[in-house]
Amino acid sequence: MPPTETINKIVAATVTYPPEHINVLVSSLLQKLQSSLKAEYSFIASFDSISPETSGKSQELATVSTLCFIDHGEICDNLQLPVTHSPLAESLNNKNCLLSNKAQQSYPEAQFLKDKHISAYIGVPLRNASAEIIGTLAVMYQSPIQSTSKAISILQRFGKQISLLLANMASNADCAKTPDTGTSTALQNWTEEVYTMFGLKKADETESQDQQQTFSAEPQYQVIQSIEQTHARYLETIIDHLHDAVVTVDTSGIILSANRTAEKMFECEIYDLVGHDISSLMPEPYSSLHKSYMQRYLTHGESNVIGKPQELPALRKSGKEFPMEISISEVEQDGEHFFIGIIRDITERKAAKDQIYQLAYFDSLTKLPNRISFERDILEILTRSKLANANIYCSMLNIDRFSQVNLIYGKLTGDYVLKKVTRRIQAVLDRPFKLYKNVADSFFLLYQAPISPQDQTITQKIRALEHAIQGSVSSQISLKGNSQNLTLAIGSVQISSKDIDHDKFVRLLEFSQSTAKKRGLNSRFRLCDDERKTFERQTTISHSIVKGMENKEFSIQLQPQYSKTGKLISSEALLRWNSPTLGAISPAEFIPLSEDNGDIIMLGEWVLNEVCKTMQPLIKHTPHLKVAVNISGKQVMQPDFCRRLNAALSKWKISPSNLVLEITESTLVRDLELVRDRMNKLASQGFRFSIDDFGTGYSSLIYLRELPIDELKIDRYFIDEITPDKPEVPIVNTIIDMAKALGISIVAEGIETKYQLDYLINKGCHYFQGFYLSNPLSPPDWIKELQEHA
Repeated sequence: MPPTETINKIVAATVTYPPEHINVLVSSLLQKLQSSLKAEYSFIASFDSISPETSGKSQELATVSTLCFIDHGEICDNLQLPVTHSPLAESLNNKNCLLSNKAQQSYPEAQFLKDKHISAYIGVPLRNASAEIIGTLAVMYQSPIQSTSKAISILQRFGKQISLLLANMASNADCAKTPDTGTSTALQNWTEEVYTMFGLKKADETESQDQQQTFSAEPQYQVIQSIEQTHARYLETIIDHLHDAVVTVDTSGIILSANRTAEKMFECEIYDLVGHDISSLMPEPYSSLHKSYMQRYLTHGESNVIGKPQELPALRKSGKEFPMEISISEVEQDGEHFFIGIIRDITERKAAKDQIYQLAYFDSLTKLPNRISFERDILEILTRSKLANANIYCSMLNIDRFSQVNLIYGKLTGDYVLKKVTRRIQAVLDRPFKLYKNVADSFFLLYQAPISPQDQTITQKIRALEHAIQGSVSSQISLKGNSQNLTLAIGSVQISSKDIDHDKFVRLLEFSQSTAKKRGLNSRFRLCDDERKTFERQTTISHSIVKGMENKEFSIQLQPQYSKTGKLISSEALLRWNSPTLGAISPAEFIPLSEDNGDIIMLGEWVLNEVCKTMQPLIKHTPHLKVAVNISGKQVMQPDFCRRLNAALSKWKISPSNLVLEITESTLVRDLELVRDRMNKLASQGFRFSIDDFGTGYSSLIYLRELPIDELKIDRYFIDEITPDKPEVPIVNTIIDMAKALGISIVAEGIETKYQLDYLINKGCHYFQGFYLSNPLSPPDWIKELQEHA
């Protein structure tokens, strides 16, 4: 039978014991307790017996009489012990008292400690059923002690049983005698188990009262000794060496026991834990909340903490907080409910989690919140702004020509510039603006509050801040001894949050930033609700290209190129898009968008295929037919560009000499080496090359000399300069003269007047194209024109 259950049975059997027999029982229990804990002294005192030693003295001089005092295993006469200025005061104040050493130094006025040469003292309060303090149970040692956790835990548990026995003693002090024998009725009601446990012999029914066996103080049934069994010590050793703190708690929240890990974790002694409320291990407000959660569970069964691991701040004895994970389970043993708390110090786990959080949500170089943080915050501010029917502001900041800094000075210097720019921007920021690091040399700036559409003050503040940011960044910076001027492009969005989501808002930001960059260095562009319509149209167009191709909404037209005699020498293939929902869309609108999203590669291949298909039936009769096809820079950069080009010609049996590949100057500067290799390879196969829109881009004599170029096209921008009020147009004249010197043909496009045509003929231009001569024609109309002027 478990020891605690045995004691419970004793208590249950002594409900009607007479006081003198309960006193013997208590003394027996106390002797065994003292022996078990290897203490020199032990005693039980009831605070009901507190009285001043003299009526004229204050309560500070109060003493208490022991109910039982054991000296080295022997029951001794009771003593008068002082309460104040002694360890007993701790029990009176509902606290445990644990002094593992130097007890006399802790309480120098307690004479009984000196008289008994006490070094260590352990005492726990005794409580009645109403949880009122009624006494104390204590053991004393003449030498320092090491294992205090077990001792105080045993005292706590047996203190409860002693409290019940004391309560029985008080309630039965006036127990009536039987009329016949004068013997206590309790004695007649003792169970067989009690007689056996305490070595009593039942009197024969015929024996007289004088022959009746009295109560023995030496029970054969070893009540306390069973706690010291090997298995209990084994379990205690295991629990003491766990990495987690283990505490047991009663229904009042008082800690009954704690392992050594708990002492180390909370940097305290065992008496700082046992006897104290478990909520004392937490700072406020968590301490009060935990108490209320436990009370609700005990009263209503609402479980906020029982059986659910909780992460809470914990409090060491020094007052230092640390994160803990506490899991509390309810246990019932011998009819008694208590709780087991498993506490884990998660400082390292939290630190690792914080490090992971830093890596996930912050830029390692600038220490700014990164794009993931930005996307999380933008979602939150969008939600708040929608609820308030308010506007939202954000901008994207981009360092101009930052790639050149990396190229010239190296990555380490580039990193230094990014950190320097970060500090300069933050220096002028006020709340509630927040800066984030985007990819590469880009930043986000978010106003972290909804903006009332009527509040012009914030709008003015935003404009002033953008100006201040550009001014701060543009200050000179020294890079490896060289002074450099930095500039910043700002694209911002300040619009209503209505009918907009996170993805669309970020696309608006990118559009605004792109627009600002196109305006030049240190530029700004602010997108408001009006500009939003333009963006939404462009977005719709960009997303509709593939669908338009699938629905056969695209077509080609061909615009003839004539010689000065009016002979149709060549033609340019032009792509047209007629959408049933958007109407006729200009190439000037959808071609740049297809360049941005990559659809230009698909469009270019489709145009090439359509041109070849249109030419195929005409080649037999007009073998020298030529058509110019625009080739995108992205097409040229494709690894299989040459293969795909030859495959299209082979499919329709078209000779390379029948095609003129028009490329722009911007294509040439993407990767001159790669472009030159591919142009030389294709030129060796018979392809001809034309530079489109010459003079509007990165015009350079280098590629005119090094590349296999057959033709230059003068852009209509320069042709428009040819007017009757300008007898000479030097730029046009220079281009024509340069082409002649290099042996390259000249094509003028965008001719809209006879005056322009005559001027170009007189200057020696070779071929002519424009609305004055012919509109772009559908394939059937083009074939007719070809037949008439070829």
